Formats: sequence, C-alpha cells, structure tokens
Amino acid sequence: MKDTKNNERSRWMVAAGFMAALYIFWRYAYPCALAYHEQMQLFLWNGDYLMDRLAEPGGVARYLAEMLVQCYNNLPLGALLLALLMGGLQRITWLLMRRMGCKDGMRCYLLSFLPPIVMWAIMGDKDVMTTVPMALLLTEAMLLLMPSNIFSAWRPAIIYLLLLLTLGYWLVGPMAIWAAMCLVAYALCRQKDKQNWAMGLVAVLVVGLFVQLDSARMLPYPKARVFRGIDYLRDPTAFFPHEWYTSDVYEQMEYSMLVRRQDWHAILDKAAKKAPMATASEAAVKLAQWKTGALSDDGMRQFMASYGKLDHPINICMKSDLFFHLGLVNASRRYAFEFKQLIANGNQSGRMLKRLAETELVSGHEQLARKYLYILHDATFYRQWAEDVLPLTRSVKLLDAHPLYGPLSHSFPEKDVMY
Repeated sequence: MKDTKNNERSRWMVAAGFMAALYIFWRYAYPCALAYHEQMQLFLWNGDYLMDRLAEPGGVARYLAEMLVQCYNNLPLGALLLALLMGGLQRITWLLMRRMGCKDGMRCYLLSFLPPIVMWAIMGDKDVMTTVPMALLLTEAMLLLMPSNIFSAWRPAIIYLLLLLTLGYWLVGPMAIWAAMCLVAYALCRQKDKQNWAMGLVAVLVVGLFVQLDSARMLPYPKARVFRGIDYLRDPTAFFPHEWYTSDVYEQMEYSMLVRRQDWHAILDKAAKKAPMATASEAAVKLAQWKTGALSDDGMRQFMASYGKLDHPINICMKSDLFFHLGLVNASRRYAFEFKQLIANGNQSGRMLKRLAETELVSGHEQLARKYLYILHDATFYRQWAEDVLPLTRSVKLLDAHPLYGPLSHSFPEKDVMY
C-alpha cells in the first residue's frame, strides 16, 4: 500500500516536472512561436465563427485549439495553457494504456510521455497548428469511452470503431481514422481470430477512404489538404513538418514579436549579442536604432529604400510596422492588408486587423475603422482596445488629442520620400 502511494506520488512529480519544463520552454526559450501563432488567426466569440468551424471535418478540434491560441496574446497564460494541454495528453495516454492492458509500472508510465514529446517536437515547425495535439487529445478521450472488453468480440468492436471513425472524423479530422486503423491493427496482432479482424481492418480502411473522399468532394479544399487534415498544417501545400526549432525563421519571429511590443532596447541588446542575419531582423534593428536616436532620419530612409524583400510573411509584417512608425500610413495599410490576405490557411489576423483599424482611423475613413473595431470587439484580447479607440472615430478632437494617432492623422506627405 505504501509502495503504491509512493509510485503515484512519483508519477505526479514526473508529470509536474514535464509540464514545468514545457512552460519554461514556451515562456522563455521560444515565446516568439506563441506570438507568431496568435498573430496568424483571429478567434471571435460569435455564432458565425463557431458554425464556420463546425461546418468542416475536424472543426471541433480546430475551434478549441484556436480558442487556446488566442490566449498566446498573453505569453505567460499561453505558455501555461499549452503546457497543460500537453500534460492532459500525457495523462489521457496513460489511462488509455492501462485500459489496453499495459502494466502499472514506471517504465510503461514513462512511455505515456511519448505522444506529447512527439507533439512538442513537430511543433518546431511554425506551420504545425495547435489543432494537431488538440485533435490527438480528443481522439484518445473518445477511445477511453470504449467498453473495457471491446476486443473480446470482433463484430461489436468493428461497429464501435466505424461509428467512432465517422463521428470522430467530423470532430477531430483524419486523426480519428488513423486511430481506428491503429486499434484494429493492434487487435489483429493480439487476437487469435485474425481473419475476421483482417476483414475489419479492410472495412475501416474502406469507410475511412469513403468518408474523406466524400468530404473532399463537398469542401472547397484540395484533396491532399483534406486527407492530411484541413487545419493540421498552415501551409496547404505541405504534408509533413519540415522545420525545426533551430530554423533561421525563429530569429525573424523573435524580432517581429519585439517590434510588436515596441521593446526597442531588447532588440538592440539581442543584436549586440549576435548580428541579425535575415533582412526582416535587420529592419527591426534599424527601427530600434531610429526610435532610440542612434540612426538619423536620412539613414532610416536610405535603408527603407533598399528594403524590398517580400519573400516571407514576416517581411511583409515588418514593412507594415516600419512604415507605420515612420508615419507612412498608406504604405503600412497596404502591407497589413497583404499580410492578412496571404495567411496560407485563410485565417484572419488580429494583429493586422488592429493595424488596419489604426491606419483607417488616422486616414479619415471612420466608417471603415469602425467596421474593423466592431470585428475586434468579438475577440477577447482586442475588445478593450477596440472599446477605447471607438470614440476616436466619432470625435476629431479626441483623435487630435491622442498621443499616437493625433500626429499620425497629419502625417501624409505629398512628396514621395522613399522611392
């Protein structure tokens, strides 16, 4: 009895240590990854947004994942929630392993950390969505609802898995089909009635293929994207993760995050430790130097005239930020809109929609600014800002008195100072 309590205490300590490591990793080592994911979506609390997600396979997993990702706007909260998601995945994996007959030992318990570790690894690709670990967690949760003696007879097991496959496919996407196939393959290896289980595996394959082909026929997506999961990867042309945490793009993402926070001294400190390699990173350093007075106006204009790279969304986002801080509002609006439209999976961007509201406000397009602000009002982490800015669209005096938007509303040069 005492050994059992000690083992249980040791397991909880290992799980708590794992989640603490995940929190430290996301909060301090790679917070830019969380910031990047947050700026590539706009989660809205309204019925239209919910129904839009539920109208496609995997919509429940996508909706819940995007609900979580919106919290990345607050980095400590986002890192905590992502660590809890991975911890929940480990716990459900362990319960499922025990249901499948795994021994109650520390070695088997440590194997339950394999799924969250794999999720942690593949999320090194910035285009791997949080929908993937969310879909895996929901799939394992559905498998836990299976009767404990489900594999004692092949007919009820196959019927249950086919129901799980069809219902689960619409809830979590192809993950449900893959899980059903793995379970039947597992039973085929363990059970004596191999012929019937082999027929069951064929049935699962055929039904799974039919379900995906039928949904691909109805949905406005390429078949490859439907088969790999509509929101499992942001890039619609990719089928597998192809980046890692050591990718050069993370440097650009960190500089972009610091520019968004207007942490100019942190940018300069980072550049002092290691010279920026990418053009977007160099642009952030130039902006920080200009903001702190280390770079003249002429030097900034000269750099901007040579900054023409648009090979990555981060470069487009950086150009929008640079032009906005320089007072070139029309150019900032153009690149903000282009960034929003170029998000590969068709999502909106809270960061860019906020920028568009700002540029329309100072450009004198109050009605269009109010349209963007009303949209942002349905987003948790943009609601307060939208409520604060909305009165400026109805009062020129309030706009002129604003420390940021007042000067910008009069910063429309008649002469081209950049090209």
